[in-house]
Amino acid sequence: MTKSNVVEIISAVVSIIGAYILINALEMGSKAAGASVAEQGGHMDTSTYLAIL
Repeated sequence: MTKSNVVEIISAVVSIIGAYILINALEMGSKAAGASVAEQGGHMDTSTYLAIL
């Protein structure tokens, strides 16, 4: 393998990981915000919730 092939493979892997994170970002954020609301006892101000989300 030449250096350019290694760079292409690494770039492809990083791109795939980045696409996966982008696709799942909304779900991950929603779960984190829901967990934060649960930690607060189930009640949170809307502006605080939106800031976390």
